[in-house]
Amino acid sequence: MAFTILTDNGLAAFAAAQVAETFVDLTQLAVGDGNGADINPVSTMTALVNETWRGGLNRIYVSDTNANWLVIEALIPVDVGGWDIREVGVFAADGTMIGVGSYPLTTKPAAGSGSEKDLYVRMILEVTNAASVTQQIDPTLVYLTQWHLDEHADRTDDPHNTLVPHLAAVDPHPQYETPTEAQAKVNSEATIRANADSSHAALTAPHSATSAATASRLMLRDSSGRAKVAAPSAADDIAQKAQVDAEATTRANADSAHAELSAPHSATSAATASRLILRDSSGRAKVAAPSAADDIARLDTVNNAINALMNAPPSTLDTLNELAAALGDDPSFATTITNLIATKETPAGAQAKVDALASRFANSIGPSGHQQFPARTPEESPGLILQWAEVQSTSDVAQSFNWPVTFPRVCIGGWVNILGDTNITSNDAIEVISSTENTFTLDRDADMGTVTVKVYGIGN
Repeated sequence: MAFTILTDNGLAAFAAAQVAETFVDLTQLAVGDGNGADINPVSTMTALVNETWRGGLNRIYVSDTNANWLVIEALIPVDVGGWDIREVGVFAADGTMIGVGSYPLTTKPAAGSGSEKDLYVRMILEVTNAASVTQQIDPTLVYLTQWHLDEHADRTDDPHNTLVPHLAAVDPHPQYETPTEAQAKVNSEATIRANADSSHAALTAPHSATSAATASRLMLRDSSGRAKVAAPSAADDIAQKAQVDAEATTRANADSAHAELSAPHSATSAATASRLILRDSSGRAKVAAPSAADDIARLDTVNNAINALMNAPPSTLDTLNELAAALGDDPSFATTITNLIATKETPAGAQAKVDALASRFANSIGPSGHQQFPARTPEESPGLILQWAEVQSTSDVAQSFNWPVTFPRVCIGGWVNILGDTNITSNDAIEVISSTENTFTLDRDADMGTVTVKVYGIGN
């Protein structure tokens, strides 16, 4: 049996049009072959099972026999065909399928088959408010059939003046609700449902809910906001607080007992193989002497390594800080020493200077004379002066003589060398008893006659 229904999308479109006081704009009708089988239309459909043709509408009107019937017509032209028609659908301007129906099996011959023809397809939809429908008709696709002419000719009223009074009427369709009336019903229904929801929410125990742990009943929180459940059985059951507390207490006691063990897990403070390390009474831990590179080092291991590195230095040089202080805290000590050595005389240069000085000294030796040595520093200038004077001591009385040259600052001292007299015994003596920058004084112990001596003095 052929019949048509509004789709869910169609019902939603009509409801929205009534609320917004707009129209559902129908534009196209489509047919299909149902993939070779009759179809049973359902409201959830959004497309035909197998669409074979779609085209513009020829006419939409309200049935004379039922004000809720909307008659939709389209003409399939002669130049298309070659398939059967088992389903029909009408579509809005946005492509939404508004209505769908099964169609009596009808063959649409193909063009050139010898039996080709135009096929007029009519679809009737039952709607609650046909006034909510508008149509878009392509005038190039509108066809006038004999039935249209006959219907028009059979009318007894003025067929060309019926729209004027219709459009002028305040309520041309009194059988339908106005948008205002429809909105009022919607508002009333919304109020009723809101009141029902409020009443339901105000129930102290909706749906027989209970705060007791009762089987097959909704859970209701008690007056403190808590919820109760039966003792759990399966792994995914909600646990009770008493069980959680008991387990927590058991584990806490076990942890406490374990923590109070003096040697848990057979730990020992001795360096025993394959045993946990227990710190001793001082908080220290002992291990065996290390062997591998990643073994823990002991204090004696570290001390031995340090002592080997230091090679038993004195106590004043057994720390890096003391070594640094001994080197003057100079990070470039080697460079500094190298630079200082470069300022000193080389052995060869020093020997050359000594040889030159000896030559000069040898050449200057005579009865009297002097030799001045270079000063070590500018502050000591002039350098030391060595003087000698050959004089004759003729009396036991002290005698004074002049130095060959005057010492610039002081005469440090003098000594005597007796010359050419072998009769003087070792107990006899002659010495310099005083000296100044200019003079020196000789004294002797016994009457030795005339004695020739050479007196040396040094000063600067």
